[in-house]
Amino acid sequence: MNLTAKNIKTLVLVLSLISLFACDRTFDMETISVTPPELHIYVTESGSPISGATVNLYKNASDRENGTNAVTKSADGLGLAIFEMSELAEPGVFFLSAEFEGTVVEAETPYLLLNDGHTRFEIDF
Repeated sequence: MNLTAKNIKTLVLVLSLISLFACDRTFDMETISVTPPELHIYVTESGSPISGATVNLYKNASDRENGTNAVTKSADGLGLAIFEMSELAEPGVFFLSAEFEGTVVEAETPYLLLNDGHTRFEIDF
């Protein structure tokens, strides 16, 4: 058999098409969460962590205004307060207030999907 450049190109094309259409393209898209969703609130003053600040998490602005239904944490030595998936419950925007030495700062998170990983949010006094 005489293999010319044209025959080789044709053979490569045919084999490529066969391999393309012969592949089994069924697969599972199951996502396994390696890191459970958490909201990490860093409380700082001019970029330095504030230890002992009180951080309140609310599901809506009305609860924050009324001071009701809060999940409360105290910032640790790194200025960090961690809210776990069980405390967040469902995706959405969360409303925050942080208090330190009589000063209160309010904030709200962007929309959180809560599908995997740690979301970092900073509150600066």
